[in-house]
Amino acid sequence: MEWTFGEAAAAVRAALFDGASPFGHAAYLALTLSYLVSSMLWLRVLAVVGIVLEMIYFAYSGGDLGAGLAWSAIFVAINLFHIGVILRGRFGLAISPEQRAFLKATFPVLDPARLVRLLACGGFETLPAGANLTEEGRPVRRLFVVRTGSCAVVAGGREVARRGAGLVVGEMAFLTGRPASATVTMAEDGEVLALDPARLAAEAGRDDVVSTAVYRLLGEDLARKLAAANERGAGWSAAVAVPVADGSGQGRATAP
Repeated sequence: MEWTFGEAAAAVRAALFDGASPFGHAAYLALTLSYLVSSMLWLRVLAVVGIVLEMIYFAYSGGDLGAGLAWSAIFVAINLFHIGVILRGRFGLAISPEQRAFLKATFPVLDPARLVRLLACGGFETLPAGANLTEEGRPVRRLFVVRTGSCAVVAGGREVARRGAGLVVGEMAFLTGRPASATVTMAEDGEVLALDPARLAAEAGRDDVVSTAVYRLLGEDLARKLAAANERGAGWSAAVAVPVADGSGQGRATAP
């Protein structure tokens, strides 16, 4: 059977545009694009658009398509839920641009949704000069990361270090459960990120990415403290320990 150009064009037009065909083509185009984008948000949005168009296509195609429509509705609901989670992560951080930048620099591997969960373990606090973050020999209630201001570190009755933004305070108590090995006091007004150790450990236990971010931060901070102690040859080295794996995922400490 030989087709004329006009007949071929009419057949193509019918396949593309007649009846429910446009919905079908649009649906599968959207689903195809969802596999090509790198943004998880746009992947979810395109998936929802594609599945909704596919449901319309099924509905107009006739036949018993109840099962297909039902499963499509389930897929739409799942993707809408995840879109909500992503948007909550992007817009749920009720913090200043400076605080947001600090979080991204401190925990670079965490996406906005995980940062929201991290902040659920604590939050930013403004502290006056003289406020104690830890007291030597006493339990440590929270893990601190200094955003602004500086801290004086006193061990054995003498000041052994003075550190500023980026200092992590209470990391050894977080890793080992031991009392504070030094008194850390705000030397000037500043702001800290204060996190509840138990809630943070639970969040890290639920999410490997959060766990990686937290223990990477602690490891880098301890490495800086060890380097500073080695340069001085004394002082804070007694207050610093190195975390090593113990198979539990929490780490343990060993003296340098």
